[in-house]
Amino acid sequence: MIIENFNKHFSTAGHAFLPTPANSSSILGSTLFSVYINDVALAAGDSLIHLYADDTILYTSGPSLDTVLTNLQTSFNAIQHSFCGLQLLLNVSKTKCMLFNRSLPAPARPTSITTLDGSDLEYVDIYKYLGVWLDCKLSFQTHIKHLQSKIKSRIGFLFRNKASFTHAAKLTLVKLTILPILNFYKIASNTLLSKVDAVYHSAIRFVTKAPYTTHHCDLYALVGWPRYIFVVTLLCGRPMVSIEIHQRILGGEVAPKGTFPWQMLLSMEGGRSGGMVIGDRWILTAAHGLVHQHNNQVIKKSEVMAYVGDNNVENLLQSPPLEVASLHPHPGYNNTDGLSFNHDIALIKLQHPLTFSSSIMRVCLPEKDAEYSTGRVGWVSGFGLKDDDEMPSNLRYVRIPLVDQVKCRSSIDEARKKKREAPDLTDGMFCAGLPEGGKDTCAGDGGGPYVLKYGGVFWAAGIASWGIDCGEPGQYGVYTRIANYVEWIKKTMEEN
Repeated sequence: MIIENFNKHFSTAGHAFLPTPANSSSILGSTLFSVYINDVALAAGDSLIHLYADDTILYTSGPSLDTVLTNLQTSFNAIQHSFCGLQLLLNVSKTKCMLFNRSLPAPARPTSITTLDGSDLEYVDIYKYLGVWLDCKLSFQTHIKHLQSKIKSRIGFLFRNKASFTHAAKLTLVKLTILPILNFYKIASNTLLSKVDAVYHSAIRFVTKAPYTTHHCDLYALVGWPRYIFVVTLLCGRPMVSIEIHQRILGGEVAPKGTFPWQMLLSMEGGRSGGMVIGDRWILTAAHGLVHQHNNQVIKKSEVMAYVGDNNVENLLQSPPLEVASLHPHPGYNNTDGLSFNHDIALIKLQHPLTFSSSIMRVCLPEKDAEYSTGRVGWVSGFGLKDDDEMPSNLRYVRIPLVDQVKCRSSIDEARKKKREAPDLTDGMFCAGLPEGGKDTCAGDGGGPYVLKYGGVFWAAGIASWGIDCGEPGQYGVYTRIANYVEWIKKTMEEN
């Protein structure tokens, strides 16, 4: 419920905003807060109340819509009685109700909430709160559209009046009126990114008087600003270049630049390994690439050469390697016998933060209870051996499905029957691949990502760990199950 412009003795005293986000599938909590109006604490029954600046939010919830409406009416009545005792009058015309409902079909407009004098409150689907436009689906698309309109109008005003501004004034105007709005696009979709990027270029052209044909890289140099990556710093798992359009069937392919912007190339003692960006200073990889097998000692950080930002090996190796600050293999990893790959996971901390862009982006981490459904198809990428036993010059990727754990264990048992040594498959691992083989990770791919996609976002499901040969029929690649280690990852990052 939204209550606005309550008055004391008919004089404006402030604003109060009370949305009612509640449906049978969305319980927001049960803690009771106190709300203070004119320094007097008010009670509101069983509803949640939170005061922010001059806005007050009243949330209520219940097991059914009828219960929600009953609780809300009771709480609203309590607030109104408190208003009367304080000689505050409610402005009914600016008091609104919203029923938030993200996933279920929108119900018919519920029974109206009424004031003490019998007036019905208006239900709304969109409302602006604390500068953000909310809608009844809790979507930010409405807000994005309003921001787009605001940016266009401000850019238009600046260009129409550009002759009146000095260069210094133009810089100040853009920084004060355009850049703050662009920051809101951290929740924008990829479709909107190009539009916002164009707005940023327009702002730079306004400042520099550069012609429309000036390349965007030259624009950044002219104004002395970095490329404005307003979204990617907070965004994860949304590459600017679509992967699907480059491969529609299962099979290995060269990855076009920008399709796997979290992919790392790691070089240790002349060998290749993979990794993935999960933060501006953090790389997730396999422990087996950072630990000496014969004594289980961590290698020196100076031995690790880390590269990111390109899908071509030659281009990467010609650029200076990223400076490594510290190495953090999982404390439970111990593979001195060569057959113990449990806890094959490690973190690399970089000395300096990465600058995110369309070619460098972090991949999302999974939730602890993330689902690894058999048959679901994921993407694995790496710079490792191809099927002709040659090291590729470009990043390659393949789409392979998740394999049932029982089926994978059976394949490992079959290999052992042929007197082949094989590690145990633990609960901290999962398998992926095809029964006919041919599509798999291989030498040099270890530590690389296996990602799944949900809702248009890629998340890190696994780390390439081990396998019996490469793409052999009846055998599968084995990956560290990242969801099992999310707490360890977060704890390690926080403590270092």
